[in-house]
Amino acid sequence: MLLSTASIVHAGIDEAYSALKKGAYDQAFRLFQSCAEQNDAEAQYVLGTLYYDGNGVAQDSQQAAKWFAKAAHQGHPEGQLALGNLYFDGVGVAQDYEQAARWYLLAAKKGNVDAQFNMGYVFEFGFGVAKNCDRAEEWYQRAASQGDEEAEGILEYFTCRDSVYLASNLPKK
Repeated sequence: MLLSTASIVHAGIDEAYSALKKGAYDQAFRLFQSCAEQNDAEAQYVLGTLYYDGNGVAQDSQQAAKWFAKAAHQGHPEGQLALGNLYFDGVGVAQDYEQAARWYLLAAKKGNVDAQFNMGYVFEFGFGVAKNCDRAEEWYQRAASQGDEEAEGILEYFTCRDSVYLASNLPKK
């Protein structure tokens, strides 16, 4: 019986997650890298995380950005969020709020609650998009409807035009 490439990659992902749970980061890195090189978006995202955190490999923000981008371009919502965060902070890539907002929006539309919160944030303060209090409130509502307590708290006192929150004091997710 011949196994498909997808079946082999799936088995590799399971083994990689098992190694990760055990704290065997070197082994997990090698296994995720093998699957990522076979174009598996989940493995590409996790490989980006391993590079970002320096688990199983030397910390390398540029490599993290490369692998997050590969996952993001395949439509992986967590990869899109992670890439957006790198663009927002200028880590591993040049800081670019428009790109951050672009990637947040793609992940937010797929239901990623952290990306929905971040869309509220970028609209509230005008990072990479025109400031728009109505859109900010809409995205915070979406995040809150999924149980995001920080979004719920913001909405309780939401006064976008005279915001009590300062951009430097309210970190994105």
